[in-house]
Formats: sequence, structure tokens, C-alpha cells
Amino acid sequence: MWSISGHVDTLNILNRARETGRLASAYLLCGPAHIGKRAVALALAKALNCLSASAPCGRCDQCSRIEAGSHPDVRVLEISEVDNRRVISIEDVRDVLRQVLIKPFQGQWRVIIVDGADGLSDEAANALLKTLEEPPPQVVFMLLTTNTTRVLNTIRSRCQHLFLHPLSSESIYQVLVDDWGADEEKARKLSLLAQGGIGWAIRCVNDKSELDKRLRRIEELLFISQGSLEERFAYAGDLASVFLKDPSSIREVLDLWMFMWRDALLAKVWPPETTRPSDRMDHAEGWAERYTVVELIAAIRSLEWVRGLLEANVNPRLALEGLVLALPRTS
Repeated sequence: MWSISGHVDTLNILNRARETGRLASAYLLCGPAHIGKRAVALALAKALNCLSASAPCGRCDQCSRIEAGSHPDVRVLEISEVDNRRVISIEDVRDVLRQVLIKPFQGQWRVIIVDGADGLSDEAANALLKTLEEPPPQVVFMLLTTNTTRVLNTIRSRCQHLFLHPLSSESIYQVLVDDWGADEEKARKLSLLAQGGIGWAIRCVNDKSELDKRLRRIEELLFISQGSLEERFAYAGDLASVFLKDPSSIREVLDLWMFMWRDALLAKVWPPETTRPSDRMDHAEGWAERYTVVELIAAIRSLEWVRGLLEANVNPRLALEGLVLALPRTS
């Protein structure tokens, strides 16, 4: 639907609201990184402004401008570096809020996409809140986040919440082969590493650097699982330093680690003859042999515990040091 793979329930909700004229003034779209949140938001922008009867057509002037990022009524706010912090600045938000007070210039609706709503600075969040409390007509705000709890509570309360769920590896594989021309071997590898994130897999079809980055992260965990205490502490310090500047990148690392330990646990509980090999990453069988079920579950719980600590603003170095100490070690 709307030329988007998966997320049918969410797209149906948005389409019904559009067709019945009952759109919310603000939506909070939540889901893991690279799962297609921005694609869904842009698809709604096209559907609202499309010139065709079968909106969104993807071919008219309105749809083409939105796809190219040049439509004056569709703005995307992103996290950027401000004073050594990665946030959405108050200046960017104020610029957008001035525009929404004016009627749409070229289309029928203004659509404001806040990609990384949990990265709004305090000043930016409060400024946006005032507009959400009294939303102007013909304007829809799409706030995107990987975790609703990191979004200001008063902003959350003024949005309709929609959740996107990871796609299966088989679904991602089919999209890469059928729609993006990836060869079967590459599509299989990307579908396993994508963690349900179709956006990441599509980007990797033509951008090897993204794939290399994820493979390096996997190698790091494989190394740390055999590392000495000194090596584990040093690695935790490196992660903590990055977290202070770019928290989202470390959260993605923790999500990847969670995915790896979960794969190993599945391989341990369900033997190869009852679990399709395509459903697991390459390391899974090896870890399943090295670790007990208790150790694998403990690793997953340790990751959940540390993610909770980081959300509660506990000192990141202490939290991450506790994690690398808690992870099982193999010789």
C-alpha cells in the first residue's frame, strides 16, 4: 500500500483518516531505527497533496517534489550537531513554526516531519508544544521516534500514537530481490543483518559502507566476548564517549547486540532441523554451543537493564562498564 513494504495496519489508519477528513493534527510514529518511519510520513504527505484521484500516485508534480525534498509545504527536521550535542535546535523549530502559520503555498496541506523527536532540545520541545496545543488548520505534524518515553510527556499527550513493527527477514529478502534488483546471496545476507529494518537493507544495496559498519559492530561483540577485563573496560569507555555526543548510535549498538544474543538463544532452544538457517545470523550456532541457556538469557537481561539505566540518565560509563562485565565470556 502506498508503495511501502509492510506496515499495512498503520497505513490503513492514515488512509482512512485522510479519506474521512478525520486526520489528527499530530502523529507520534514509533518503531526501531531504519524501519520506515520517514517513508510512511512522506507517503502521507504525498497522499495529502497528490493531484491524482488515486493518491498517492508518485508521478505528479506534487509527489515528485516531495520525493525530491523540494516541496515548500513539506519540511523535514533532523538531528544535527549543536554545541557538541546532537539535537534538533530551537532555531530550526522556530523557522518551521513561522511557516505553519501561513496557508500552504503550493499544495493542500503542510506536513512537518520531525525525524528524531526524542532529540528535540528542551527549548525546541517547548516551542513545538505551544503550536501542538493550538494547531493551525491544514497542517499535520509527524513526529518520529524509536522510543516514545524519550519524547516530552506533554508532547506525547497531544499526538495520536502509531507503532511500526520490524519486518520478517523473508519479507525484506523479497523486497530487495523483487524491487531493488539485489542478487539472492546479497539479499539474504542483508535480510539477516537488517533486524527488521527495511530502510537499512535498501540503503545497503548501493552503499557498502553501511554494511561494513554493521559488520564491524558484530566483530566488536565477538571480540569482546573473548576479551580480557582490561579490553572490556576500554571498550566500555569508548562507547560511553560516543554516547555523550550521539546517544542514538550507541542505542543502535545495544539493539544489534540484543538481536545477536536473541539469535543465539533461538539456536540453542530450537535445533537446526526445526529452525530455518535463514532465520539466524552466522554466529548463532557457535554461541549456542559455547553458552548455556542461563548465560544467554542473562546476557539479554543485562542489555535490557543497561538500556533502562541509560534512559534514566545514569552515568553512561558506569552503565556500560557494568554491561561488558555482565556479558558471558568465552575463551
